[in-house]
Amino acid sequence: MSEVRITRADDPRLARFYDEVYLPAFAHQREPLEAWQRALEGAAYALTIVLEIEDDRIDGGIVFERYPKSDVALITYLVVAPHARRRGVGSRLLDRAMHELAGARAIVGEVHDPAHADDPAAARKRIAWFEQRGARVLEIEYVQPDLGYGRDPHLKLISFRGDDVERALLDRFLDELYALTEGHRTPVRSPVV
Repeated sequence: MSEVRITRADDPRLARFYDEVYLPAFAHQREPLEAWQRALEGAAYALTIVLEIEDDRIDGGIVFERYPKSDVALITYLVVAPHARRRGVGSRLLDRAMHELAGARAIVGEVHDPAHADDPAAARKRIAWFEQRGARVLEIEYVQPDLGYGRDPHLKLISFRGDDVERALLDRFLDELYALTEGHRTPVRSPVV
């Protein structure tokens, strides 16, 4: 097993990861491959893609971003190929991201809201997996920005540092996220529930 960091938009492993592992898991809310490629070529935020590969087979990957103004990190995708599940791939990838993002003011991620998921039990299981690793669901309204195929209003944000996210910092991050992805500030959000 080897860990590979994708640093070039033309790295053939990026397209393979996208097609073979990422897309089957996230087809309903996919981000275009071209968006990752543009970000790797130079974006206003830092995009990191780390893959775990064994015998030229991609077992999984994690995609995370760090936003410079708010200094908040967003773990956007963590995906393990079906053939590699229950072997610790997801835990190793998440540990790698947490180590690299240790200096960020906050580390958040996106998860499906079980109330709107096609498979609510699977969505609850994913949230429980993250909670076992110290994350907690943030009770704020969140709509994923349009990444190329429309907005996804059925996600929740989680904090990987438990209760430490100040609402003002989170608002600054969301404004920055929307400004960089859609060119404007976030839509109106409801207060913390």
